Amino acid sequence: MKHLIWFLIVVGVAGGSEWYFPRQYAPQLAALQQQVDQATKARDEANTASANAATELAKAKEEAEVAEATVKRITEASVPVPSPVAQAPASLPVSTAPTIDPKQPIRDAAKGEKLDQLVTASRTYQGVTIKSVDPAAVDILFADGAARIPFEDMDKAWRDRFQFDPVEAKAFLAMKAEKDATTQDSLHDQLQDMAQDQQQKAAEQAASPIQNPKAQNLAEWKAALVEDQKRLQDLQRKHDSWIADHQNPKGTESAGGVRHSVNIPDDISSVAIQDAQNQVYADQNQISALSKN
Repeated sequence: MKHLIWFLIVVGVAGGSEWYFPRQYAPQLAALQQQVDQATKARDEANTASANAATELAKAKEEAEVAEATVKRITEASVPVPSPVAQAPASLPVSTAPTIDPKQPIRDAAKGEKLDQLVTASRTYQGVTIKSVDPAAVDILFADGAARIPFEDMDKAWRDRFQFDPVEAKAFLAMKAEKDATTQDSLHDQLQDMAQDQQQKAAEQAASPIQNPKAQNLAEWKAALVEDQKRLQDLQRKHDSWIADHQNPKGTESAGGVRHSVNIPDDISSVAIQDAQNQVYADQNQISALSKN
């Protein structure tokens, strides 16, 4: 192939501007020209792709440098924020969430449970309803009343069910005793405050313008007597008026002149009148007793 190309070059040079080559070599020359064109095109495409890749790489580097500079600027300008734990006062705990005893749901689930009987070391309870369960004992209602049963008096099945721990029970009882003592002290203080209030009220009453409580009480009973007498008179008037309005026509009267098919209202009946009279008598007796003393 090299010999053919040099042959064509030599002939072309020798012939001036016109190519001279044997006709039988024309197809091979055309094929060679096609290969040269394809190689030239592939080279141009490769150069273009390389140039584009270099441009994209330069662009990516530029963007990375801008991003890095932005991060650096923000980092240098930012102020560190103290954590909530660091801001919390030293006297307060970091977490105030209550601690939940994992055994408590088991105890709570037993509330309201009913048993025909419950056998303990000391006695047998009939008709049992579990009221509550704590680390030290079970509170129940039964046929004869209520009871608190320590886990020490119950069999192993009950202790295992509620995961009884003697150390935990002892700590619970100590805490309960302390709480009860605090409650007792608070109740004692309340009773003292009540006693002081009563003494103060008594002193205020003694210093009030009313010097004779007995006379005041007598006056109140006399006023009550007047009101009860008025009520009795009003009942009697209403009773008589109702009787007059419900009498049968003349000649068709039943016993007493009143139709037996119509009942006197309870609030003006003979029973109501008798109750009012009894109240008047009670007022008079109380006034008489106060007057003698």
